[in-house]
This record gives sequence, structure tokens and C-alpha cells, in this order.
Amino acid sequence: IAPRGIARCPPGGPHFWKRWRSAAQLQKDTGDFLKEARAIFSTLRARIEREDRELYPLADRVLH
Repeated sequence: IAPRGIARCPPGGPHFWKRWRSAAQLQKDTGDFLKEARAIFSTLRARIEREDRELYPLADRVLH
């Protein structure tokens, strides 16, 4: 089990890739696609910010 969200897929990740694999589906439900994509990108942005704030400083302390 990954601690505190590390190495976990963003919410909706596997479903997102299956649902939006065709251009026809994107054209049919563009609004839903954008909503889901923004949610995934927001989750990823938060994770990257957290890694910058917590993980990398910890690694620097351990390795130096």
C-alpha cells in the first residue's frame, strides 16, 4: 500500500482512459471530457506540488 497517495492513479484515471479513447466519444461529450480531464490534472498538480514541498526536501536531507 502506497503511503499518503504516492504511486496511486488519480481518481477516475483508468475509467478516463477507457472512456475517452475515441474521437467520436470526445466529440459527443466534450463537456464531460473537459470536466474529467480538469479533475485529473488538478489531482496531478496537487501531487506534484506536494512532492516538491515534502518529498524532495526529505530526499535532500537523507542523501546529503
